[in-house]
Amino acid sequence: RLYHMLGYEEGELKSNLDTFKDLLHPEDTDRVFDALEKHFETNDSFEIEYRMQTNSGQYKWFAASSKVQFDDDGNPRRMIGNIKDIDDRKQAEMQVQQEREMLLTIIDNIPANVYVKNQDGEVFLTNKSLHRFWGVYNKERSIEGAKEDFVSQEEDQKVLSTGNALLQKEQLIERGDQEKVLLTSKIPLKDRTNNTTGLVSVSTDITQRREMISELEERNKELKKLNETTNKIYSVIGHDLKTPLSSILG
Repeated sequence: RLYHMLGYEEGELKSNLDTFKDLLHPEDTDRVFDALEKHFETNDSFEIEYRMQTNSGQYKWFAASSKVQFDDDGNPRRMIGNIKDIDDRKQAEMQVQQEREMLLTIIDNIPANVYVKNQDGEVFLTNKSLHRFWGVYNKERSIEGAKEDFVSQEEDQKVLSTGNALLQKEQLIERGDQEKVLLTSKIPLKDRTNNTTGLVSVSTDITQRREMISELEERNKELKKLNETTNKIYSVIGHDLKTPLSSILG
């Protein structure tokens, strides 16, 4: 049956272990035979996924489960089990993985802090910028050890429950002994039937921008005061000059 699934006619290939090994993908050979050896030693159930070369030269994914039968001397006699063509499922899984890796590449190069939650409020995707901001980055992208401000539970829950976005909100947070200002947007994720399935949060550190605005506002206040003082001086000078001229001109 296996060889028929690979596109071969009955009797076209010898049904033995050598043929099986020759058709295995080179990257799977050691893994499969190590598992087989362990199976022969322990007689535990055998379940594994691997790639085999078809008659067209392409490789397809299969899932096998079996159990070995031994003779009276304890030697492996034959294996009984089944094999399934899982190539479509594996191709779909690889497509999802490729899309996830592409998404990670994109969000890791965004100069903003990003995390994604599911409907249950669980964070399942983050970017490097967010971890660097909080100083908790690791290869597993774990958020363990981050402050509660890392994810705003109350605001996130509101977005998840109402399905309404929160846009461009300024948040004052504490990071160590520093205060930071974040400009945050939280966008609900929806399925084809418009049900909320999660959210994506994007925050930008605008602390320096706010400091510059505050500094400009202070300078404007000082300039306004200076202008008012200057106008008063001009008014006094004008009045003092006007008085003697009036007496001279009669």
